[in-house]
Amino acid sequence: MSDYEAIRSVVSAYCHITDRAAENGETPDLTALFHPEAILSYSFEGWEKHVGRDAVVNWYHRYLGKRASFYRFTRHKIFEPYIVISGDAAEVSTHVDADSVDYSGVLKVMAGRYDDWLVKVDGKWLIKERQGHIHYIFNGASTQPFKGWR
Repeated sequence: MSDYEAIRSVVSAYCHITDRAAENGETPDLTALFHPEAILSYSFEGWEKHVGRDAVVNWYHRYLGKRASFYRFTRHKIFEPYIVISGDAAEVSTHVDADSVDYSGVLKVMAGRYDDWLVKVDGKWLIKERQGHIHYIFNGASTQPFKGWR
């Protein structure tokens, strides 16, 4: 697999792991995706930094643990990442929409961008730093179950 495709795979795996965790009530194990000295920060937290793989993974346990079993049909939709590789380091910028439906039928949509810095360690790409820029969150549209095409 090329470095480019391996990096895309890391970004994609993150989305699938967190989506499944949000739906099944479990907290995600993202250990394999983050560097031991990883840094995580999100705009909605005022860019507070969570430093070290354990701190990053624990942040996801707390954050998604609060949401566990509250949302259905959680899914990230990431757009083609912009990847710049320089040796064993890469900068990646990926736009993202994430939506879900709560159990009362209300749709929630979050849109933003992930800015990631990855490093290659022993042949494997790991997220060294992630900044999550949340541009907006939409709450409110009532949804109806799909009953098939007419």
